[in-house]
Amino acid sequence: MWGLTKLAAMLATGISFLGPNQQTRLEACRVNLHCHLEALLPPVTITSMAKKNNITLPEDMWKFQQTFFYPSFEHFADAYFKMILPIQNAQDYYDGALAALKRFKEIGTCYSEIKFCPDCIVKGVDWQDAYAEIKRAIEESEVEGAFYTRLILTFVRGLTNETNAVSYVDWIVEQHQKGDKLIVGIDVSGNEAQFPDLSPYVAAYAAASKASLKKTVHAGELQGPEAVDQAIRLLDPDRIGHGISAINSSETLERLRKNNIPLEVNIKSNVCLSAQNITSYIAHPFYELLQANVTVVLGSDDDTLFGSSILVEEAAIFDNFPLTQKDIWGIYNTSITHSFAPEELKARLYQMWEQAYSQGYKRSKFRTQE
Repeated sequence: MWGLTKLAAMLATGISFLGPNQQTRLEACRVNLHCHLEALLPPVTITSMAKKNNITLPEDMWKFQQTFFYPSFEHFADAYFKMILPIQNAQDYYDGALAALKRFKEIGTCYSEIKFCPDCIVKGVDWQDAYAEIKRAIEESEVEGAFYTRLILTFVRGLTNETNAVSYVDWIVEQHQKGDKLIVGIDVSGNEAQFPDLSPYVAAYAAASKASLKKTVHAGELQGPEAVDQAIRLLDPDRIGHGISAINSSETLERLRKNNIPLEVNIKSNVCLSAQNITSYIAHPFYELLQANVTVVLGSDDDTLFGSSILVEEAAIFDNFPLTQKDIWGIYNTSITHSFAPEELKARLYQMWEQAYSQGYKRSKFRTQE
């Protein structure tokens, strides 16, 4: 059970805009460090986009969204590709990003890092044109002192080859030199069970390190702790996406602690995919990881495909583990620390967190007594 009373109370906290000068009062400062762009498009946006572009959606389009449980990663991937069918041009990426960011604002997200994949851009659309439109949506959505977004360029296992991965890093460096620093890091995603080898990305990650770009990598979601070990050994990441299988290896846990590598935890996503045979929230190793002194940060992964959001992740923690809301606020503070935001923006985010803590947490009706 999700604890709907508490969830309703959470929904009431967010960003309030006061007066004509857009002054803000923050009652929440949620930080989402793991979410994928196309899977953030709200269903109503997908439907209206399909109508606009005269695209007939498959009859079984929302088959798995009735329960949000997928029999396999392949079923999930199939649902993903059906979901992006209505996207036909660069303008659609602008519209989709704008709708997703609006939703983030409404639930009190103050900072997010969204994963953007050039090799996932629909056929017929130049990925750099799509990026320009996504960038426009992010810039228009930004609210000084209240709402910020950055991008992580993501490679896909089995799709992004070694040459392309290096060329993408070179392009990011060129953009930074031109003053466009919206992309703050790189990632590798995709089906790690089918494509477990990370060696094709060693050169790109080395180039990213040389350019002082931040690095994360999906590992230990579908595979065992050896996948996390490989990621650390080959790619030297600043964070690891998922990484939940690390709980099964004391050596891997020690490696994460020693290198101060946080795990980007996405609880509902793991349950929906039965990752590591996890089929309930209470069975998720989130709390065990905390007890093992592994740093965790939060993400919503694929909101539309899993019925998730950073708010749902927060509710899952609050309802299923012996943590107070103050503990959850602490996780968001930790998320700021381990975000890929530049130092100047981090300083702003800490100020926002302090403001939200004083105005939101202390007045919360649903926090646990301490």
